[in-house]
Amino acid sequence: MPGSSGSVLKRTRTVWTPEMEVALVDLWGDHIEDLRGPRKNSHVYQMMAMIMGEQDIYVSWTEVRTKLENLTRKYKKEKEMVGPSGGAPSNWTLFDKVDRILGSFAVHNMESRMVQTTQLLS
Repeated sequence: MPGSSGSVLKRTRTVWTPEMEVALVDLWGDHIEDLRGPRKNSHVYQMMAMIMGEQDIYVSWTEVRTKLENLTRKYKKEKEMVGPSGGAPSNWTLFDKVDRILGSFAVHNMESRMVQTTQLLS
């Protein structure tokens, strides 16, 4: 029932501005090693959300996590379109920044995956 004491308040979805995305990607680069560890990362996302709050960007830790997951997916898609030979450059403004963060990890590096697959097939 609307207005009952048991009602749940829904938060509106955050619309990320390009400036917010840049701030998050910069922060991501600073904390990538913390996020790649074997432990659960909610504490890292909470710290990142707190740091963003200090920059007057107020997002929850779950919004930080979701946005980083979305940026990772977008990066993988863009990396595939660019191709292993560096074909057509990406038009995504954050591609180079995200590539510097994720590109060194074999899971995101198509050339490395292709070499590993070739070695396995040999």
